[in-house]
Amino acid sequence: MNVTTKISLGAFLTAAAFAASAVVALAAPAVTTSDTQLRDDASYSANWIETVYSGEHLDVQDCSGNWCYVDHDGNEGWIRKSKIAFLGYLPHPHHHDDPAVGFGVNVGPGGGVSFGFGVNSY
Repeated sequence: MNVTTKISLGAFLTAAAFAASAVVALAAPAVTTSDTQLRDDASYSANWIETVYSGEHLDVQDCSGNWCYVDHDGNEGWIRKSKIAFLGYLPHPHHHDDPAVGFGVNVGPGGGVSFGFGVNSY
């Protein structure tokens, strides 16, 4: 590897690690308002993953319609939005054409490296 490749790889890995840490921070803290089921899809007919009891803490990753995708003690799945009380901000509905986190790496002709990072605020 030449020096430019090493610098580019280092900058890319630094930007990727920074972006990954920001994605984790975007989860919205919440609690369940009553006993409910964590499901493998956003549907009453979906398979149950586990029962989540009233007052248990969740990290809401995304909401779509009447369902939210959550992490509950390492298990991920869907819970009805009506069963959730948000403790902070509400997660913005997911838009496939509107990424939440972006970053880029540029290597100039003289070997200079720059990288940028951005988070959409809703």
